[in-house]
Amino acid sequence: MGKTSEFPESIDESVEISDRSRSKTPSEFKDMFDLFRESMIGYIYFLPFISYIGPVITDGMQNTELTEFCETNSVKTVHYKERDVYELGQSKYSAYRAIEARRKSARLVSKQVPKMLTIGIVGSLDHYLSVIMKEILKKYPSMISDSDKQISVRDIFKSNSLEDFKDFLLDREIETITRSSFDDQVDWIEKRLNLNKKIKDDYKKWTNLIEIIERRNLFAHANGIVNDIYIKNVSIASGNETIKVEKGEELFSSPAYFKAGLENICEFGIKIIQVSWRKLEPKESSIADDVLGDFGYNLIERGEYKLASSILDFAVNEIRGKVSEARRRMNIVNLANAYKLDEREAEAMKTLEAEDWTIVSDEFAISVAAIKRDIPAVLSYMRRLSQSGEWNGSTREEWPVFSHVSDDQDFRDEFEKLFGRGYVPEEKGRYKLIGKPIRRPRAGTKKALGRGQAKEHNLILIEGDKKG
Repeated sequence: MGKTSEFPESIDESVEISDRSRSKTPSEFKDMFDLFRESMIGYIYFLPFISYIGPVITDGMQNTELTEFCETNSVKTVHYKERDVYELGQSKYSAYRAIEARRKSARLVSKQVPKMLTIGIVGSLDHYLSVIMKEILKKYPSMISDSDKQISVRDIFKSNSLEDFKDFLLDREIETITRSSFDDQVDWIEKRLNLNKKIKDDYKKWTNLIEIIERRNLFAHANGIVNDIYIKNVSIASGNETIKVEKGEELFSSPAYFKAGLENICEFGIKIIQVSWRKLEPKESSIADDVLGDFGYNLIERGEYKLASSILDFAVNEIRGKVSEARRRMNIVNLANAYKLDEREAEAMKTLEAEDWTIVSDEFAISVAAIKRDIPAVLSYMRRLSQSGEWNGSTREEWPVFSHVSDDQDFRDEFEKLFGRGYVPEEKGRYKLIGKPIRRPRAGTKKALGRGQAKEHNLILIEGDKKG
């Protein structure tokens, strides 16, 4: 008998795809979606705050140091309406220059923090694209065996087993793909999934997404200085329109830009994971429906109404296939509520009026009535729910839909009458890191100067030390 090789003749035949139709265990896509969602929630929760507060703290610390130095060492101080002017002796000039050097370094570092955060969030999206690619290749290994790339004998002998060799082939293939542009990587995924319609064709923020990717590349490789590659790629993405930046200009990442970019990356990442998941694991569509709808609701709880409406609009209007009626109506109610909370009244009413709500459960009916601020209907349904024992009040106070009626006295009186206690509404956007944005004080103003803040100073250096 001849020797038996551990390596079969065809890679396609060697990869066993588990039959999950016999198992209730979700595929890797469930974990992928959960991890991406949690990382994005963490980013949305912390990073915009860090991108803003980092420079503010740095400026505040340096200004405090300069203020204390001037107040301690000034020869003379002249107080004006909007600023103080200090005179320093020549003997203090060296110490002053050292403080100014630290201030300059601090300002430089504070500009880099948002750039580094932007690099990080785009890198997160890159990672999940590569994970999707790996799932595609694991599902359709013939895409590897059909490759015309050569395999060296050394690479084969470096593998300890067939599984190691498979991982090597997967990683090598993905590494090759990820060297291409972001646009090409998305194209690769779309082609391998054999989608009837490209993901980016339906994605209204594609141009902005490409700009974020290209700006990340500038931050990583050119310190934000615009080059020909950036201009070319952003122009192509925008339909060859002339972009409003010039070669050699330095780009930054303001808090507003960073937050918009983070939301864009979150939305696109969620969509491409969902589309890939449903295509590769169609039996798990109900799981995908639930986690998608729940994420939209979680965003409403966090006060992220624009992003919530984008995610829920995707769930309601773009997902193809059978969705349970309860989940579908739940998504519609939450979408309408996201619009209403985002002060997009017309879109909220249009979303609700497109559905027939006459034959639905009382919980759906009271939610619709609350969004419409139909107080009599809300009171009627609340009485019915309390009498049926299905509703005790305390478990529903946290519903964001009731924020539209919680200020109505009739609603409050009826709630107290039915449940024996006053209505205690949950705060809108209660999971935000900070309730209100912190605003940087305008330079040169005395208004509301607090601890750690400083007035704007002019330093006049004079010859001689009048103190001695």
